[in-house]
Amino acid sequence: MKKYSVIGIDPGIKCGVAIVKDGQLVACDTWTGLCPSEILGKYNIKSVALAIVEDAFLGKNSHSALSLAKKIGRWQEAFYLAGIQCVLVKASEWQAALLDINARTPGVDRKALAITLARNLFDLGLDEHSADAALLAHYGATELWRDGR
Repeated sequence: MKKYSVIGIDPGIKCGVAIVKDGQLVACDTWTGLCPSEILGKYNIKSVALAIVEDAFLGKNSHSALSLAKKIGRWQEAFYLAGIQCVLVKASEWQAALLDINARTPGVDRKALAITLARNLFDLGLDEHSADAALLAHYGATELWRDGR
């Protein structure tokens, strides 16, 4: 059986990128100032079969929401051109599945829990962007593959 990798993307001004293969974190970085195609060019993505991109949270700041939505669209385009299936996942979905949270858990607590879980799972010191990306890839590899999405 061929082994496939899952890439997780935490988009934003600081972009977290992580690749999980066979439950192991094989790449994890935070990037600033590069477009998605430039970032993907830095990794071996031949075995990547699924990309999990955190979907935009459309809060009260419409300028930030529009900027993030554009970034997500660029990621979707990059994965489409690379022939990689791309799934958008809301933060509340993957966090509810992996973290011990509920709808009322404050954002600062969610970030701390995500960093702690990612560091425990992968035994690495990760910042909040790379930790989210690693957990998105982990979520895609464990939860979405199982559900057949």
